[in-house]
Amino acid sequence: IMQVLDKNKQYSTFRTLLTALPDLLETLQQPADLMLDDTIYTVFVPNNAAFAKLEKDILFKLGKKDNLPVLRKIVRFHFVEDVLATSDISIGMQIDTLALLSMSVKPKGGGILGLGKGDGFVLNEGSIVSPDIQCCNGVIHEVDSLLNPYLLYRYLV
Repeated sequence: IMQVLDKNKQYSTFRTLLTALPDLLETLQQPADLMLDDTIYTVFVPNNAAFAKLEKDILFKLGKKDNLPVLRKIVRFHFVEDVLATSDISIGMQIDTLALLSMSVKPKGGGILGLGKGDGFVLNEGSIVSPDIQCCNGVIHEVDSLLNPYLLYRYLV
């Protein structure tokens, strides 16, 4: 996962935020043949355009040491401890994240009926713009928005 994040400049902001979480970063940097366990992840990676949607002071506050617990929760909200391809995601499902919070899968456009697996849903506030990027320790889905509940921002100092 880290090799893919390192190679794509569109993920640089998310990659930078990961550096503040050494425990998660260390797990993601382990080569597949040296991994001590079989932990694999699905990561919904917000691209840099997703971070550009935030108010400038929010991104600044995320980088402050006092906000590390909030940053940890926000970043971990984008991780699922399992591999979920877009074909595994369906309207109405709740996806449990490493932040111990669930994200909801809703139909795109807010209608009652889904448009089919993989192409007709939103995850909380965001859509998958580049799906199923395979990695040796999981899968990445690029998203166009941060997926965490905005409720977390009220805890920033």
